[in-house]
Amino acid sequence: MRSRGLAAVVAIAIAGAAFTPVQANDPVTLDVIVTDAKSRPITNLAAADFELVDAGESRPVDNVRLHANGSRVVAIFLDEYHVQAGDSTVRARAALTHFVKTILRDGDTVAIMKPLEPLNAITLTQDRDTILQAISTFDGRRGDYVARSAFEGQFISRDPKTAEVARAQVVTSALQALATRVGEAGTGRRALVLLSEGFSPAMPRSIVYAANRNGVAIYPIDPHPEPAEHEAALRWLAEQTGGDASLNAKDLAPAFVRAVSDLDSYYVLTFRPSAPADGKFHPVQVRVTRAGTTTRGRAGYWTVNAAAATAGVRAGVLTTPFRPSHSSPFIRPWIGMSRGPNGLTSVTVTWEAGDTPPRNQRIASIAVKATAADGRVLFQNRLAPGDRNRATFDAAPGYIALEMAIQSSTGAPLDTDYRALSVPNLQVTKPTFATPQVLRTRTARGFAELSADGEALPVASRTFSRAERLLVRIPVYGPGDATPAVTASLLNRRGIAMRELQRVPANLPPGVVQFDLPLSSLAPDEYRLELVAANAEGPRDEAREMVVFRVTH
Repeated sequence: MRSRGLAAVVAIAIAGAAFTPVQANDPVTLDVIVTDAKSRPITNLAAADFELVDAGESRPVDNVRLHANGSRVVAIFLDEYHVQAGDSTVRARAALTHFVKTILRDGDTVAIMKPLEPLNAITLTQDRDTILQAISTFDGRRGDYVARSAFEGQFISRDPKTAEVARAQVVTSALQALATRVGEAGTGRRALVLLSEGFSPAMPRSIVYAANRNGVAIYPIDPHPEPAEHEAALRWLAEQTGGDASLNAKDLAPAFVRAVSDLDSYYVLTFRPSAPADGKFHPVQVRVTRAGTTTRGRAGYWTVNAAAATAGVRAGVLTTPFRPSHSSPFIRPWIGMSRGPNGLTSVTVTWEAGDTPPRNQRIASIAVKATAADGRVLFQNRLAPGDRNRATFDAAPGYIALEMAIQSSTGAPLDTDYRALSVPNLQVTKPTFATPQVLRTRTARGFAELSADGEALPVASRTFSRAERLLVRIPVYGPGDATPAVTASLLNRRGIAMRELQRVPANLPPGVVQFDLPLSSLAPDEYRLELVAANAEGPRDEAREMVVFRVTH
């Protein structure tokens, strides 16, 4: 949020904005930057100088504390996928090098990351030579789809439209992981400098959630000298997290200075919320009564659902240690999210066989364990492979850890699949898709039975034969109990629409729709399914989802 003096407050109440969930009757804390007309920090304010509006209701500021010149933690994300080669890359490298050599000071801790680096590569360091080495290898690749690793060759298409979707997903996951990792480093405000020209699909809410949950403000810096189509999304990231965006500036250095100087001087405001513990987002507006000032801060906070709190959920306490992700080659998991009870999100985990384990061993069981961010075990059970095999549990929005320990028929451990998951809040005010499900069948009778079976398990695979007929099932939600209108279009690899899919009626849970996708008429190639959800009534709000799949002979 941003306000200027006594002018009208800019209220940013994006439904997906987030803050560490607040328990009933607990105070809320917000870090706020206050500067004068020359962007210099103002350091002599008291509680009486602040006016705060919580969800439309004025609230007194109980306490104001000025944080000044403490330890500084900075993350730098080098979005090679979305920075052009040539001048943009050269300018970015030069500005970053200047930043490290002249702006960082002794004791500053830095994490630097590129899109495809694994989680265990996210290290915090004070070694400037290490940071400079990472910067020197930064190479913008926007529009260049030549694979430079085995992962890219296998999982990211070279078709521009399909590749952009995959690249956006990679960057989104990496930014969430980086925000989480940096959030574990000390206390107080942390900065994440995002060097990027932006990407489409637009920045998802999960990035904002991860940043705000971990006290990280995002500072997007677009090194390209000309305006671009994704500027609004970059500004939105900054506004929602209390950072600041620098777009198309001739000199990039001031943006880096601003990111770290904000860590030197900011106010921590404490107030009692007026909102009930309803599990919803509550916008906050802060302004300073002194003329000529600019205020920046996070857009608001979430409250913990009272029912979840009664059950022992304490989402604001982070006790689960950091652990690098590992995907086992022996299983292909499918993890789906849908709306659960009492403001929670229902998580379903199932899997298919992957590579054959060594020495012809057979998978006899998989021990599934889901742990909340506060260390509370949400689900724990050992399951044997089977057609109806699944793990289902409810979780509060936020991060959870999912561990799947694979055991052979002899009882020997084969491998452990471990990953951090971002659980979305599906109590939404705009059309929102949950996880699409793809189910496969080969006969008309099988398709009819499958379409009526609300408990059928989806497949993790996205490669199918022309002999198959797919059923695509999608949970979609709107405000309250409203179900948005959904259309599904089949696109070729170039993004050209081929046909609309036929909706398949069935007695399914509220908010779940499904479509018929026969493959017999399709040539072997890569395709996309574009899903669009819009309000049936009221404002024309839309949500879009893309499912990429391949058809073989």
